[in-house]
Amino acid sequence: MRTHGSIFFNIKTVLVAGLLMCTFSAYAVELTSSSFIIRDPVIGAGGGYGTSASFGLFSQSDTLLTGVGSSATYIGRYGYLYFPNPAIEQSISFSLSDNAISLGNLSSAGPRYATVSGGSGTNSVAHTMTASSNASDGYTISYYATSFTSGSDSINGATITGDIDGTQGVGQFALSISTDGGASIASTYQQANPNWDFVANTTTTIVSTSGESTSEVFSNRYLANISASTPAGSYTTAITYVITGNF
Repeated sequence: MRTHGSIFFNIKTVLVAGLLMCTFSAYAVELTSSSFIIRDPVIGAGGGYGTSASFGLFSQSDTLLTGVGSSATYIGRYGYLYFPNPAIEQSISFSLSDNAISLGNLSSAGPRYATVSGGSGTNSVAHTMTASSNASDGYTISYYATSFTSGSDSINGATITGDIDGTQGVGQFALSISTDGGASIASTYQQANPNWDFVANTTTTIVSTSGESTSEVFSNRYLANISASTPAGSYTTAITYVITGNF
């Protein structure tokens, strides 16, 4: 009777903030129609934003002047109330609750789920990911993983649809995710269905958002099945999770 060894894998975190410059602008603009144009519009008064080494001033006064006045220590912009371009501080946060988990000993008689304490025979959360960002177009989370192997032997990644425990007696390894928030999870990874998937040696997007988001927690689960002929060994994979902010 063949006994299969423990299965372990590491999870690494890489934070990537893409296109990290974000500014918003407010300017006085020309007023036009099909028959007229007003340049440098003012509304019965001058005004602007003045600065020097020691002060900043938003101002409005009873004048119709427009334009820019400056010296070595001062600049004044006059006309329609003028605001400088404010730089928005970008932020992105991503963390994992654990980065080493185990499936324990596998059997062809039933499924095995990863945990931090040596695996379980019942569907269990292995670890969580927590993400947030003020990126205006949201963020994406992807992963890159090595094959699930022991030496030259491997257990294939599987796509499992609408089945909580896969197919017993068949070699399978797969990931599934749920969330406590509103992010979109790629359909083949949605635990709610429940669906499972795993693709080795390919960067794969699993989570996406469309706008600024507060902290959201994702629960990751890992499922394995083996056949009676699966060679014994200690099977491992290394998974790198990457978050990218769309600023």
